[in-house]
Amino acid sequence: MASFPAIKNPLAKFAGRKRESAVPDPVVTPSDMPAPLSTPALPSNDMPTPPASATVESASVKKFRPGTSKNGRSLCAHRWLRQVGPNGSSANFRIYWSGLTKEKQLAYETDALKLVTDSN
Repeated sequence: MASFPAIKNPLAKFAGRKRESAVPDPVVTPSDMPAPLSTPALPSNDMPTPPASATVESASVKKFRPGTSKNGRSLCAHRWLRQVGPNGSSANFRIYWSGLTKEKQLAYETDALKLVTDSN
């Protein structure tokens, strides 16, 4: 039998490292999720009120899977899914992302760029 060289995990050095982030994990509150259509939604002070077409209340809603691009929006999406669970929808994330301030969106972009440069 031929012997093969040992395979090393290229990500092993990151497994024990504590994540350093300038952006805290998103905190999802009930006001971030769209309200059921039967109850009127009260506007939040820090989040814009989404248009009625942005709420998703269908049984055919697909599970949200962030893309593979390494940018701030994808980083935020991964952290958002960790908070809301694996059943978050893309429409709900779109509402969450558009409700973030430009400063927070820019902070996610900066954090994603730092993670990409640190991994190289």
